[in-house]
Amino acid sequence: MCLFSIPVHVSSHRYYKPHNHSQHHRNLSSLIYPTRSTHIQHLVAGGLWNCQSATRKTEFISGFATEQCLDFLALTETWITPSNTATPAALSSAHSFSHTPRSTGRGGGTGLLINPNWTFTLYPLPHFSSQSFEFHAVTVTHPVKLIIIVIYRPPGPLGHFLEELDVLLSNVPENGPPLVLLGDFNIQSEKSSDLLFLLSSLSLSLAPSPPTHKAGNHLDLIFTRNCSTSDLTVTPLHVSDHFFISYSLPLSQSDDLISSDTALVRRNIRSLSPSSLSSTVLSALPSADSFSLMHPNSATDTFLCTLSSSLESLCPLTSRRVRKSSPAPWLSDSVRTERATIRAAERKWRKSKLPDNLLSYHSLLSTLTASISAAKQSFYQTKIQSSFSNPKKLFSNFSNLLDPPTPLLPPPFNQFTLTITLHNSVVTPSHTARNLGVTLDDHLSLTANIAATARSCRYMLYNIRRIRPLLTQKAAQVLVQALVISRLDYCNSLLAGLPACAIRPLQLIQNAAARLVFNLPKFSHTTPLLRSLHWLPVAARIRFKTLVLAFHATNGSGPAYIQDMIKTYTPARPLRSASANRLAAPSLRGSQRHLQNSRLFTVLAPKWWNKLPIDIRTAESLHIFRRRLKTHFFRLYLD
Repeated sequence: MCLFSIPVHVSSHRYYKPHNHSQHHRNLSSLIYPTRSTHIQHLVAGGLWNCQSATRKTEFISGFATEQCLDFLALTETWITPSNTATPAALSSAHSFSHTPRSTGRGGGTGLLINPNWTFTLYPLPHFSSQSFEFHAVTVTHPVKLIIIVIYRPPGPLGHFLEELDVLLSNVPENGPPLVLLGDFNIQSEKSSDLLFLLSSLSLSLAPSPPTHKAGNHLDLIFTRNCSTSDLTVTPLHVSDHFFISYSLPLSQSDDLISSDTALVRRNIRSLSPSSLSSTVLSALPSADSFSLMHPNSATDTFLCTLSSSLESLCPLTSRRVRKSSPAPWLSDSVRTERATIRAAERKWRKSKLPDNLLSYHSLLSTLTASISAAKQSFYQTKIQSSFSNPKKLFSNFSNLLDPPTPLLPPPFNQFTLTITLHNSVVTPSHTARNLGVTLDDHLSLTANIAATARSCRYMLYNIRRIRPLLTQKAAQVLVQALVISRLDYCNSLLAGLPACAIRPLQLIQNAAARLVFNLPKFSHTTPLLRSLHWLPVAARIRFKTLVLAFHATNGSGPAYIQDMIKTYTPARPLRSASANRLAAPSLRGSQRHLQNSRLFTVLAPKWWNKLPIDIRTAESLHIFRRRLKTHFFRLYLD
């Protein structure tokens, strides 16, 4: 039975014979074309690379994956920490990025850059944990069904690696979707026999490849099940000791999932050898004697069906989905031109295999990274600058730069509902309690709150530093003030009266924030920076907040419970100090002597208030009071 039709080009020009009017013409419209198969192959482009820290190579990785037209790229040794969200956000600019960082320590980490049009979820492995290797597993559900597991095994003895890998793969059914197991296994070729025996017993086959490390070792391996790789190539890159591996996965897909507007269907005729085609057709056709005795229509159908089946066996149809997503918004014409130049240089190197052509290709890749960084910087600076008048739009841009899209999580196997029975429950005491965002400890030393504030501020500074090249100084200042300085100021009046050693962690955070705004190194002097930014030091900010509350209390604009704590000083007889707007300080004699070092608002507020110059204490409005108080503290702390 004939399965595929063969496209035939029919010329529109007629062959005219002037004197043969009685000749009968063949009616081509009556030809019956054989039906096409309901399944074709979907060609998936994959990649594998040990990037050796993706934190400083985000532009290169994203641009290289786009230039190679990859559907997914497996990354090992990403070096992305759990607190780093800026790097995943940068990698998610043109792809979907899903990763598993190393929980503790430096290095390690695995991840996947995936086509943004694909639908995927994390593969559910709730009861599995590994100590000998790191992994990241996803399940692709559209447009193909595929399970991808990325492995990174640190160098060293095997230990329990094979046993734990066996347990991991036992969770993946053999009769399920196609499986791709790939990554940096860090196993020398002469020691990989046990690994190959284990994976072959699990129906996983190794994709043969040239050496994947500059030392000539096969460290990065690709195993497949229920599918096979094709067109595997290895490319040395200048930014890693490991080579980049690209390959194709021909996967089956039904026609109802592929329409003409979402996929390109073609035959790779260039890979077809004329000699193999002729020998296949001749071996499938009947003998010359029997073929000559056949009816012309029957002989034509037999020849077309034989030719179609031979083409299908030697050069099957493949499809590649057209990307529906628009290109990256920062992609400029100059970057597109450089990418075209890089493709030409890569083709030239692959054809010649000359070292000079490889060096030229690497130098062009280096310039591409710089061009992408400059294009991103120009685009985001313009975008942020234009949104300064719209805070909602401004912080939406910041959020897109700092926070990556959240990947879909697999549905949990078991859902536990916690129920509290008051009469039978045992309530255990805690050393800390959280109220309105403030962590209170059992000694009211607020050390836990200071540690939590410093930790959250360091997290924000770390992420802002990742996108600092994309920001202007003004944009960086706005972002730092909104995400860091606001945390230092929140409820900071509770820290009044603490020693300088207790609030020093917060001061170090402010110093780091000032250096980040000006993009200066770690040990730069910060007093001129604080003066230029008009930022009071942390100790002055605490005192400033306390005195503002005291001003509200003295003018009757504060809450009643604060007004009750403050009493205006009224002398027993007429004195010049009666018009100085002083506050009555509590007596520190006798039984009240223990209040001498107290941190109570009723003790600190009058003491600090009475030390202010009289022009500040007698300010007519809150605006004038704050302005004069800030000027006074600038002279006191920063001059």
